[in-house]
Amino acid sequence: MPGPELRIAQGARVQRKFLNEMPQASAIHWHGIRIDNAMDGVAGLTQAAVEPGESFDYDFVAPDAGTY
Repeated sequence: MPGPELRIAQGARVQRKFLNEMPQASAIHWHGIRIDNAMDGVAGLTQAAVEPGESFDYDFVAPDAGTY
């Protein structure tokens, strides 16, 4: 960790499946990207944590150029 760098054009759709292969529940927080809470990946706050062996499909449009 961290995972590989992803470069996405402004306005492009991001579709990624997160398969949790770690021994604890987790999620992907797309730090610095202005997206809906349902895709924001803050476990216990904006999204339920993904349990070990489970997956979650992230699907959103990158609204801005760069991050905050």
